[in-house]
Amino acid sequence: MNELERIKYGEIGNTLRFLHFTHVEKLLYFLRYFIKNSINIELSSRILTFIISNHWGNILNSNKLVQIVSSIKYYLRKNLQREKDVIGFNLAGLKLLKREIQEKNLRGCRVYEKIEKIIKL
Repeated sequence: MNELERIKYGEIGNTLRFLHFTHVEKLLYFLRYFIKNSINIELSSRILTFIISNHWGNILNSNKLVQIVSSIKYYLRKNLQREKDVIGFNLAGLKLLKREIQEKNLRGCRVYEKIEKIIKL
């Protein structure tokens, strides 16, 4: 994963394009491990997207690889739900802070303005 982290975002496609399919199979196993253990999910997802778009036909021909991709899909959804929960919890905390600031009439302070911007996003 350290070697893949060094590759620039725009060069990932060019780098993986020349990867032989036997190495793609091994990489799928590693990606499943990384995603299952929440290790660098963003990079793993980008790599997975590229691999699936370029090698989908070969992946479909192998039941084993279809099962791996299905398990990766499960773990990605699980991680996404966990991130949504964290974001929801943080947003609820910001709304609580905003309400407390409003009750204390501190509308002109910088913290209130920053919270306003974040909540509007």
